[in-house]
Amino acid sequence: MYSRIHFFNGWHNGDVHVSREFVKWIIKNVPAEEYVYSHKHSPKLIMDIPELSFDNIIPQQSTSDWVVDGDVLYINTWFRTIPRIHDEHECTIQCLYHMFRHGLDKIGVELTGDIESFIPQIDYDRYEIGEARLFLDKAEDKKKVFFCNGTVLSNQIANVDMNPIVARLANKFNDVYFFLPNGNNEVEKPNVFYTKDIIKSKDSDLNENAYIAKFCDIIVGRASGPHAFCWNTDNVNKKVVSIANDRKVGTFGLDELYPKNFIHTNNYDVAVSLIENEIEKL
Repeated sequence: MYSRIHFFNGWHNGDVHVSREFVKWIIKNVPAEEYVYSHKHSPKLIMDIPELSFDNIIPQQSTSDWVVDGDVLYINTWFRTIPRIHDEHECTIQCLYHMFRHGLDKIGVELTGDIESFIPQIDYDRYEIGEARLFLDKAEDKKKVFFCNGTVLSNQIANVDMNPIVARLANKFNDVYFFLPNGNNEVEKPNVFYTKDIIKSKDSDLNENAYIAKFCDIIVGRASGPHAFCWNTDNVNKKVVSIANDRKVGTFGLDELYPKNFIHTNNYDVAVSLIENEIEKL
């Protein structure tokens, strides 16, 4: 038994989110007196894992491999921890699966379960979903699109202003609700809603945004921020339009598991047409 298993990730919010099922598996299968997760973001990100305590000091180099120091095991959850695995699988669930399996082999533990069993699953009861639930109950009969309009942080694709695209779609489909997780009411349309005004959280609301996306028919994103939190078990069977340079990265590798549901393009004009086509099918 370790005195502490210390997970850490020195990168973005989404990088922390996608590790959650591997963290849960290790807590269940590798004994330790305590489990800690260090990252630079809100303690809320994965607070639905009650066995974890939070620390905002990264204990090792952000690019380091797993480290055993005395009776403490440090586990880097970042995609690029083992370069050869990342080079083959890129930033996907497949990369994390093979990375964690490799790390666990080093300490004599076999990773059990198939790749699908490690798709992130969020316990929304641990988050501030009350206001969102009330709003969604009233909008139950509406067609809904969750449109991740935030800035791309890891060069998945060139950043462009998504507001004109949203405005165009909202004009064309005025009976469809569009939910935007970023911004301050730049698109003023009666069927466009900024999720911060619905959720009303004073802290990170990425998991609450994922909750809203759970009730949407279509999800659009650029593999960053709220879109990464939409990579979860609630959304693998709905249409997801990904706009990214790389198909694997843009779909978190889920297109390999659910090829009929994940749609990818690296062209913004094509993306608009794809979104329109999917809305027309609703």
